[in-house]
Amino acid sequence: MKKWIKMSLCMMIGFFCFSFQVKAMNVEARIQDQNYETFQEALEDVLTGDQKGPIYLMEDVILDVGTINKDVEIIGNHHQITVPLQSQTDDSESQGRLNVQATLTFNQCRVHFDNTYQNGNNAWSVVLSSQGVLEFINDSNVTFVGHGIYANNGSTINVDHSKVSLSQMEYTSMMAESYGNLNIKNDSNYTIDHAVESNGITGFHVFVDHSSLSVENCTNQAMVKGNLTITHQGNVSFSKNDVGYNMYSENNLYVDETSSLKMNENKNCALLSQGRKKRTITIKNGGSLEAKYNGINYQASDDEDKYYAQTSALNFGVYGWYENAQKILLYPNLDDVVFEDGAKVTISNNYTRGISNYGNLYLGKQTLITNNGGYQQGESLQTCRIGKGGGIYNAGTVTLFHTTLYNNHARLSGDDLYSEEGGTVHLSFVSNDWILDDCQHSIDGWYDDGLQQRWNGDDKEHLYLSLIEGKKDYHFLEVKAAHGTVQEETKEDDSKYDSKEEPKQDEKESEIKKTNEKITPVKKVQKQNVQTGDESNGALWFTFMGLALLLIFLLVIKYIKGKRD
Repeated sequence: MKKWIKMSLCMMIGFFCFSFQVKAMNVEARIQDQNYETFQEALEDVLTGDQKGPIYLMEDVILDVGTINKDVEIIGNHHQITVPLQSQTDDSESQGRLNVQATLTFNQCRVHFDNTYQNGNNAWSVVLSSQGVLEFINDSNVTFVGHGIYANNGSTINVDHSKVSLSQMEYTSMMAESYGNLNIKNDSNYTIDHAVESNGITGFHVFVDHSSLSVENCTNQAMVKGNLTITHQGNVSFSKNDVGYNMYSENNLYVDETSSLKMNENKNCALLSQGRKKRTITIKNGGSLEAKYNGINYQASDDEDKYYAQTSALNFGVYGWYENAQKILLYPNLDDVVFEDGAKVTISNNYTRGISNYGNLYLGKQTLITNNGGYQQGESLQTCRIGKGGGIYNAGTVTLFHTTLYNNHARLSGDDLYSEEGGTVHLSFVSNDWILDDCQHSIDGWYDDGLQQRWNGDDKEHLYLSLIEGKKDYHFLEVKAAHGTVQEETKEDDSKYDSKEEPKQDEKESEIKKTNEKITPVKKVQKQNVQTGDESNGALWFTFMGLALLLIFLLVIKYIKGKRD
């Protein structure tokens, strides 16, 4: 026993001495078996090739090196790394940025980027070369303030099971030269909030896998110029910006069967597309897309002439009015858009119309387009912000397959759908559970709602009801989901009771008999007489038997006790 006590004391003394030595050295980092008093020394050894392997942090540190030109992994053990204005790049050209020309990995780190360079017009916290890779992995928590990330073509940012936040940006939060790659995966969270100038993300192909991406409150666009792929319960939100998502030539949007994309409350549109090469947009069966409350900046006059084609929540193949050229930029038949049957697509309550389509558009049976156009019940129709096609304006090809399309509004024609002469529309049927918000009557079909004559099914003096057959193809079309002539409900003739004379007894009995025949009979419940203790000797018999058993039990115990004695 004494031997064990001595061994324990020796171990405690050894551990105390080691701890005292480490503390005395003020170790900030370690590489393999070598300790470093400063993180800067450890980093320089890796960059010069004198050391290999990850740098382990023992304390919170500052990263001020200017350029990373060799692969570096920092295992932080949840210590903080502050990346300030870099002293080696503090000039008018580099403006205090950290240059990454190899792979820089932050593993389980808290990282804070804060480049405080003043009066620069090209200031970034990090600049990635075409070979540069920036990684935040294994429960890292990262913040950028003021200045964001610039990436050359081919560079990559990986976020794996970590959180990244960029806020209060003085310029575009993330910019790449056609194209960088942003991979967000494994339950990560990536947030961009309040880009004071320009965009949230520009020029990146973005992949969100089992993670979330949110870009909000940007004074221009949330995302522009790049693919967006959302998979494995990923979710993306582009909300409260000026524009949500601006797609360029050959850009693709893909939402898989388990994922979602929300583009709500953007001041102008949620999505627009431009460029002379094909784009694809696919929302898979089970995936979801939501575009609501967009377009509050548009006024009623904005939908005339130069704005008529663009003033929509979702714009396919149309950029809209281009001030420099003084014309509308259209890109017909270059967008293939599919909202699959079973894709949960909601385009509703927008201050603008739902969709402008110049491409090839398929709307599946769970697509809902309703309450768009900016019309408020009880106000003059002239306040409606949309001129033609409150739900859909079509100049391409659109197929409705049991699509929910009703209660949209337009000032001039085609409350729910307007198609130009060169467009093609395949109408489906209306549903018997649609209710018209104008009058609360049930909708029973598609009706002509033209510029010369609007649908009118409620004013008996000025009825205009021209039914448009469903399940057919059309070109020029102005329609509204509405109802035909409303039949007034008539009450049963009670004239035989109008007389002051009381009906005869036989008539009364006959009426009572008829009334009883209309009532569904209620099955009678037979009451069972339950006998109580007051009406039977059963309870007394059970009581007697219980006492007898108790007496026998006590006698047995007494006998056993006597035998022991």
